[in-house]
Amino acid sequence: MDRKVIHWDTVIRQLTSQALHQMTFLDPESMKLILSTQILPRCTNSELYLRHGSILASGKVISALCQVAKDHQRRLPDELGDAAMESITQTCIDILEERFWRSFGGDQMRIAVCHFIQDLSSGAFPLPDAVVDRWLKALRECLASADSNVQQSAISAVTALIGEYFRHQPVEKLTALLNHFLPEVTSNNQQARVGNALALGSMPRFLLTVSLPKVIQQLCTCALITDKTLQGAESRKNALTGLSLVCTTVGIAPSSPGGVDQVTLAVIFRTLIDGLEDYTVDSRGDIGAIVRESAMSSIQVLNNAAQPDLLEDDLIMRWLNNRRNKSVVPGCWPPTDPTIPHIEQLEELRSIIPPPPLDISTEKECFDLWMKVMRLDTYRKAVITGLVSSIGSLTESLFQRSIHELPPPVGGRDKLDELNLVTRDILNVLQENLNSVRLMPYIFNFLDHLLSSGCLDSVFKSMSRSLLTLIRTEMTNGGKPLKLLISSVDLYCHLLRGDQVTFAKSIIHLLNLLVNRFPRVRKITATKLYETLLTLTDISPSLANHKDHGHSQRH
Repeated sequence: MDRKVIHWDTVIRQLTSQALHQMTFLDPESMKLILSTQILPRCTNSELYLRHGSILASGKVISALCQVAKDHQRRLPDELGDAAMESITQTCIDILEERFWRSFGGDQMRIAVCHFIQDLSSGAFPLPDAVVDRWLKALRECLASADSNVQQSAISAVTALIGEYFRHQPVEKLTALLNHFLPEVTSNNQQARVGNALALGSMPRFLLTVSLPKVIQQLCTCALITDKTLQGAESRKNALTGLSLVCTTVGIAPSSPGGVDQVTLAVIFRTLIDGLEDYTVDSRGDIGAIVRESAMSSIQVLNNAAQPDLLEDDLIMRWLNNRRNKSVVPGCWPPTDPTIPHIEQLEELRSIIPPPPLDISTEKECFDLWMKVMRLDTYRKAVITGLVSSIGSLTESLFQRSIHELPPPVGGRDKLDELNLVTRDILNVLQENLNSVRLMPYIFNFLDHLLSSGCLDSVFKSMSRSLLTLIRTEMTNGGKPLKLLISSVDLYCHLLRGDQVTFAKSIIHLLNLLVNRFPRVRKITATKLYETLLTLTDISPSLANHKDHGHSQRH
């Protein structure tokens, strides 16, 4: 008590509070005395370390004493005494009055107070309604904190607080309570959306069933990508996780009162599938990765929780054919029985993909698997589109493995018609994502790597005109970022290896880029064009024709 509770290391203070929690079960009477005389009076001390350690310790000791009273089947006032009960209640009020989290070490104090609230709530310590309401207001402030640790602590605390002190409240009060959280999920404050989305999904069942359609609607809205929320990947991740938590809490069955019905399940499923398409990139990198991971985990939770007849065939096929969706692998063999319906070529998939546990943690295992799936007509386009985000990504090891594992159809070692099907799907992927700010850089990088590898040499001239048309459509429709302009230089240089029409049109675009307003674009274009013309040998007739035409004009 004299050394570890006030230790300078936060972890030591946390471990000390946990040790005191265990010691309380060994000697409750001594811990009651220590709590009243030493711990509680220090909870409002002006010294940060002492105040922080005392609040953590008091919460743990009170929680243990509540458990002791429950084990002895005694009322808590009889176990602790009226004086101790009043002292604890007054300490709760004093912590709120002082508002220590607004001063130095505020984040530490917020976390400590959240743990204190959670401990008292889990121990079912009786508190006046006024104190509970003030605690709830303080926790809502913590949910909007910029510190993720504070948010996580507040989510656990608010769930425990509501689960204990609002369980027997009337519907009107529960509705008013829920209305405090619903607007915050879609507010303009990014941090408020992050904390409240996960908090809303973690609420107890009796609160969610008060207005379940509104809860699901708000979470689905929070998971959508808009111009204002484009960079808010954390809020979208928590919203998707919240949807799976809601489904787990209230249940998925048409006959379940207050549960998720088939129509609502379809809405949630579509939202999760949309989350698999989140490839948002900013200066931090691929921030959409956390959204995709959350969507994959949530879909698997829904598959395991829902009855197979509730899953519509169009949703299952959209999920299976979803671009870049790796969650289909474990999802085809859920632990529940019977098997998920509406899966096309299921037997072929089973012969290719082994049942769980399945290790696809490395590039080799992952791409070896998907190259086999690519041979199935139903999933060829989905796999090809997935290669866009791997070959076109910024990860060099991922690119090397994916380009190495290209299957025989793409490598030109199979029938020509199969290779034409692959190129057709590649062009369709490009056409479907025209003007996509998030995906077009991946697609351009993918095409550059693919054409550089020589995989499509046997069919390149036949597809070059279609490819040029799509690239021109993309580059001439509105202003483009500098990186995309530079990426287009590589593609136009590749297109110089096409037929004469493609060569003539591509060289015009390259000449236009030579006079671009950005010096970097002009320099890169000049370098790439010079290198390409030095290495090209199959267009010498075209160059000769241009040269002869120039001589005839001079004569």
